[in-house]
Amino acid sequence: MERWLSRLLGLQEGLLGNSSDWRVEFAISWLWVALFLVVLVVAVLWVYRRESGASSGPVRTLLVVLRSLAVGLILILLFEPILAVEKIEDKRPTVIFLVDDSMSMAIKGTEYAGAEKKLAVMRALAGNIALTSPEVTPALEDALRASSRYDLARRILESPQLGWVEKLKKTHRLRFFTTTSFQSVGEIGAQSGGIPSFPAAPEGRATRLGDALREIVQGSRGQYISGVVLLTDGQSNAGEDPVSVARFAGLRRPDAIPFFCVGLGSDEAQRDVEIVSVQAPPDVLKADQPFEIKATVRSKGLSGAPVKLVLYKGDERVDERVLTLSDALGGQLERFEEIPADVGVFPYTVRLEGVPEGDLISENNAATLTVRVTDQKFRVLYVEGWARFEYHRLEALLNRNEQIYEYSIYLLSADRQWPQPAHPETKRLNGFPSTYRELLDNYDLVIFGDVDPRHDYLPNGFDENIRKFVVEGGGAFVMIAGMFHAPQAYGGTAMEAILPVRNHSHDTTPQTYRDPFPVRLNTQIDHPLMQLADDPQVNTRLWDERFRPHWHWHAEDVKPLARALLLHANHQTEKGKPCPLMLLMSAGRGQSLFIGLDETWRWPRGIPEGDSHHPFNKFWNQTIKYLASDKLLRGGKSMILKFDRSAYTLGERVVVTLELLDASVPGFGAEIGEVSVQVLPPDRIGKTLNLRREPGTVNFVGTFPILQKGHHEMKVIARGGTETLAEATFDAKEYTAEFAAPQMNRVLLTEAAAASQGEFVELSRLWDVPDLVKSRTKQVTRPISNRLMDAPLIFIVFCTSIIAEWIIRKRCRMM
Repeated sequence: MERWLSRLLGLQEGLLGNSSDWRVEFAISWLWVALFLVVLVVAVLWVYRRESGASSGPVRTLLVVLRSLAVGLILILLFEPILAVEKIEDKRPTVIFLVDDSMSMAIKGTEYAGAEKKLAVMRALAGNIALTSPEVTPALEDALRASSRYDLARRILESPQLGWVEKLKKTHRLRFFTTTSFQSVGEIGAQSGGIPSFPAAPEGRATRLGDALREIVQGSRGQYISGVVLLTDGQSNAGEDPVSVARFAGLRRPDAIPFFCVGLGSDEAQRDVEIVSVQAPPDVLKADQPFEIKATVRSKGLSGAPVKLVLYKGDERVDERVLTLSDALGGQLERFEEIPADVGVFPYTVRLEGVPEGDLISENNAATLTVRVTDQKFRVLYVEGWARFEYHRLEALLNRNEQIYEYSIYLLSADRQWPQPAHPETKRLNGFPSTYRELLDNYDLVIFGDVDPRHDYLPNGFDENIRKFVVEGGGAFVMIAGMFHAPQAYGGTAMEAILPVRNHSHDTTPQTYRDPFPVRLNTQIDHPLMQLADDPQVNTRLWDERFRPHWHWHAEDVKPLARALLLHANHQTEKGKPCPLMLLMSAGRGQSLFIGLDETWRWPRGIPEGDSHHPFNKFWNQTIKYLASDKLLRGGKSMILKFDRSAYTLGERVVVTLELLDASVPGFGAEIGEVSVQVLPPDRIGKTLNLRREPGTVNFVGTFPILQKGHHEMKVIARGGTETLAEATFDAKEYTAEFAAPQMNRVLLTEAAAASQGEFVELSRLWDVPDLVKSRTKQVTRPISNRLMDAPLIFIVFCTSIIAEWIIRKRCRMM
């Protein structure tokens, strides 16, 4: 009956049920309508009373009714009647699942230290509510270690044992979002399948939890939300405060939106150990002594725990040591020594092994760098004024180590016909090199003893050639002070620019002592030149207690860039500062060392003179190698590509400098203002970076942002060819803000849940979530208006009354 009535009135089926209210409305008041109807009936009665014809009283009454009905319908339709229906119906609620996909969600399950917490996570991974014993299968242990917080979130949603989706989609509309994009991942209805596809890995560089919740709350207007199920570690580090958004959601009357916060990750104090950096010379010489690989280890919450620090050369385990962790702010510096035995490029990895349980991030337990080993010799030119003790010992050192040094010695006090000492494969000098190019092409280090710069054996302009050799060519220079000429005679010469001292206008009389005097290391500078022993205490004793010179040059005026490596233990300058005895200074592209005494040969006897551990041999070997290495390892390079740091994090900018060593390279001349370099990021999709020349220099500089983590390569390719002129590499780590405080923020999630009238959910209560998200229904009133003049029922009644009246009048002969 309801179905047919709805059709006759022109309404949708179901609108006239028990949950509906309906009424007829007119364009004017219904009192006027009633008044007009009464007048109409009276008028029809009056007309029929005056009507002639044989009709009985009942028939006449029927005709009045039919006529009144027909005319009344017309009158009523003139007043625009409307059938107003109010439909009361239930609205299907929506559940929103919000998954945190920021980078901190990539932390693996190794962060869980306690058996109870590990068991709760394993139950979630296995979907097994009955799993109660901490003695689980090795496969489950492996799954825990390999699974990240993000993996756990997706596993929870997909788990058929937990059955969140299957239980809720029957009564709810399900929608899925991620915190990074704020965009819907997908939607599930009663007839839909499994959950939609989430991103394969978390990629958000910051956690904007509050912003994501605000987008969801404001975007849900017109919907009835039973709750928001939030799967996150709660580390909101950008954007709006999630608790403020939760208060707003909880106060939306009468449609409060509760947050059900599922906390992922451990909320214990952060426990992590990482290798912050690994440093080693990018280029070393096969003939050199062992080079150092330095690793900085930093730990949090693991102080006192033992770990193994292991050095690998490729896949070969070459060294290891047990390290007791410390939570010191600056970390712990550990040194390995490696002997370069072969020529080539070798990867070295420093790895932490035996890391304590609960280590937060396992990916930072190893770091790798590459070292290039070249088979070259140090090329040394030693010039001495007269054959003093220092000369004899240094000449013997060079001669004993001819497999390491290619040397030439020029003694000015010798006759011109006397054969000057030299390496067997090197031509003996019969005069000092006369040009800058001769110095640059044949030597890496020049040593001057007590040399008279006005000596006849020295060519004109030698001082300018040595200055250019250091400043422009990147060579190294050493001056050993003497009582007669060095350094006092070099005031006003071109070489004065590369000396760390400026004593030439002062008293030139060197200090002379009857008794030996003590020296001491500058404790503010830990320089490799001064490391005569591996043990710092033994090294200090060798310098401070066992080295006792009798004479030194009084270095009163020191240049600002000079660094004092060795000091007089008692004597001071006029300014009240300790008198420096050894000074190192950068001079242009090269370095200059001033040794203000000539008695390194006086180190105590007792050790064989040829022993490499003898203090004299140790000091001079490492001095020559350290100073000569820089130029030697560049070995004919026309340019050097370098960065402002060795390691970066995502979002930072790299400052790239291309230092031009040879301005004659085509395409890099003084008229060129910009050059291009190739950048190869981890995705191996090459990019081009333009470097601009710094005004007044030979350097080109540029910057670019780091958008990918991992290993980056950069190359300078010869213009119009394929030759690599310079190259360099660096590594980029994850965005640091995500790992500044990566433990699960229980406090924030609990407050947000309470403020929104929701609840914080422990992993042990995952099975309760479908019940917590109650299937609440809401009744809504839907108003519907329908014009009665369009209803089939009105047309039927009107036609029926007119036709019936006409038939009756016809039969009663009233027409």
